[in-house]
Amino acid sequence: MANRDNLALAGRKVLWMSLPRARHLGPLFIVWGVSICVLVLQKDLGSSVLLFGLFVVVLYVATDRPSWLLIGAALFLPAAWFAATHLHHVQQRINGWLHATDNAVYNAAGGSWQLLTGMFGMSTGGLMGAGWGKGSPTLVTFANSDFIFASLGEELGLTGTLAILMLYLVLIQRGLRTAVSLRDGFGKLLAVGLSFAIALQIFVVIGGVTRLIPLTGLTLPFLAYGGSSLLANWVILALLLRLSDAARRPATHAPRIIDTAELPVSLRRRVQDAGADEPAEETVGSSPSQAASPASAGYVDDQRAGQPEAGGYGPPSAAPGNPTNDATPTVFVSQEAPPPPHTAPDGETLRSSRAPGFSDDSDRRQQP
Repeated sequence: MANRDNLALAGRKVLWMSLPRARHLGPLFIVWGVSICVLVLQKDLGSSVLLFGLFVVVLYVATDRPSWLLIGAALFLPAAWFAATHLHHVQQRINGWLHATDNAVYNAAGGSWQLLTGMFGMSTGGLMGAGWGKGSPTLVTFANSDFIFASLGEELGLTGTLAILMLYLVLIQRGLRTAVSLRDGFGKLLAVGLSFAIALQIFVVIGGVTRLIPLTGLTLPFLAYGGSSLLANWVILALLLRLSDAARRPATHAPRIIDTAELPVSLRRRVQDAGADEPAEETVGSSPSQAASPASAGYVDDQRAGQPEAGGYGPPSAAPGNPTNDATPTVFVSQEAPPPPHTAPDGETLRSSRAPGFSDDSDRRQQP
C-alpha cells in the first residue's frame, strides 16, 4: 500500500514538473482568443480549428512537452461546447452530422441534404468508379470546392480515392522527413508546421464529407477550387521544396575553431609536432628583440595574480636578464599548454579555444 502511494505521488510530481510555467501560457491564450474571434465573427469553423491546432502542435514539437496537447484540448473542449450550444451555424452542422437521415434535418435549410447527396454519389462510384466524366457531380452543390472529394469518389471509385489519399500521405511523410533532416531549429519547426497544416486540412475536409466529423469550411489542398486557398497551398509546397533542398545539401564550411583539447592524444601530438615547425610569431606589443618562442606564439597570459590555474597557466614571470615591463604583456606558457596555432590546408587556423587570452569576441578566423 505504501509503495502504491509512493508511485502515485511520484507520478503526480512528474506530471507537475512537465507542465509549463504560467507566464508561458500567454501566447497560447492569445491564439486561442483569436481563433474564437474567427469562429464567432467570421463564422468560419475550419479556419479557427486550423489556426489553433497548428499553434498547439508547433508548441509541442518545439518544447517536447505533451502537456501542451492536454492544455490545448482543455481549451478546445469548452470552446466547442459553447459554439455547439450558442452559435446557430455550428448547431446546423452538428445536427446535420448527428441526425443526417431525419426528414426534418434533411429538408431544413442548411441541413444534411448536401452531405447525404455526396455520400450517395460516392456509393454510386463503387470500387472502380463510373469513369472520367461519366458521373453526376453537378447534383451536389459546391461539387468543385467543398465536395470535390465526393465528385472524385463517384468517378474514380474507392480505388481512385485511396490513390489520392496515398499521394497526400507521401507528401506529408516527405515534409516530416525533411523536418528531421534539417540542421537548424527554425527550419525544423517550419517544416513540421507546413506539413501539419496540409494534414489537418485533409483530415477535416475528408472527415466531413464522409461524415466522420462535422462539416467545416476548409478546402481540399491542390484539388478544390479557390483562389486564396490554392495559392496558399502552392506557397506551402514551394517552402517545403526549399527546405528539402537545404536538408540534402552537405555541410561545406569547416568549423572556424577546432578545439585541440577534444582531439585524441595521438592526433593532438601530431598537431603539436606540426606546429613546432612553424616560424615563431612576434608577440603583439613587444619589441622585435622580444619575439615569442614557437611554443608560446599567440598565447598571452591573462595576468591574474595568485596560484596557477588548473590548466597549467601560472602568473607572469620575468625571464633572466630581461626585466619585466609593466606596460608590455608578458608571455608565459607552461609545459602543459595547448599546442601552438597551425594553419590548416583550407586557410583556417587550428587553435584551442581554451587558451588564455582567447575570447569569443576575438577574431576566430586568423589567416597565416
